This record gives sequence, C-alpha cells and structure tokens, in this order.
Amino acid sequence: MDWVNDFETEMRRIRSEMDRVFDSFTRRSQIPHQAIESKKELLKFRDPVVHKAEDKDNYLVSIELPGAKTTDINLTALGNELTLIVKSKRSDEQNNKNSRTSIYTSHEFHKVLSLPPGTNAKDAKARYKNGMLKIELPKKTLNKPRRLKIDD
Repeated sequence: MDWVNDFETEMRRIRSEMDRVFDSFTRRSQIPHQAIESKKELLKFRDPVVHKAEDKDNYLVSIELPGAKTTDINLTALGNELTLIVKSKRSDEQNNKNSRTSIYTSHEFHKVLSLPPGTNAKDAKARYKNGMLKIELPKKTLNKPRRLKIDD
C-alpha cells in the first residue's frame, strides 16, 4: 500500500504546482479567475504565437493575430529589430425593448523581435490574411569577391 500513498502524495504535489502556475498567471496579467469563462476568453489574454523560419533568400516570420484588422496592426523595422504593436478597440451596442447594452473591448499587444544579422529590413514585405500576419525579410546579398587588376 506504500505505492498508493506515494501516488497520492505526487498527485497533491502536481495539483499544488498547477495551482501556483495559474495563480501566478492571473496575478501577472491581473485577470480574475471569474473573467476567464472559456478557452475563447483565455485566448484574448495570451501572446500571439510567432513562427520563425528561413529559406535560401528570406527570413520568414508568421504571427497569429486572430480577430485583428489590418488597421489595428503597426509593424516597423529598424536596425536589427522588428516591432509589432496591435491595438484593437471594439464596441457593440444592443437595443432591446426594455434595455440597452453597450460593450466596449480594448486589447493591446506589443512585441519586439530581434532580426538576424544580415537582414535587409528596408525591402521587407508583410501580408495579413485570415488572422495570420506573414512577414518576409530578404537576406542581404553578400558581395562576391572580385579580382582587382594590378597596374605596373
């Protein structure tokens, strides 16, 4: 029966650790537990997922921004940094026979991504479609050495 006690002890430890993690999440983001009613609500408070890749000629960055509009997105490249700021404000009014409901929501996200050395940020291209922001950053072309003529 010793293994039963070990199992229960381990389960209590895991539960305690999970409670600690969730408590630190709500403290850090200042979201009360009651505000998170569903997974959909929780997604509003998470950082967007960022995917980085590269091919022969480009660095590729994809960022999930579901629900954002193109006008909500501000993307700048300076030096070796790519800065993304997303600000969205929405309002919804519902008028019934006996009541009027107004709901205002505001979300803001700010992220700075370091670009690899050799990124040609001035020729970068960005496209936003179906909740995905795709950024293509060309790699700088390296000059090939050329042989110099030596005069006599």
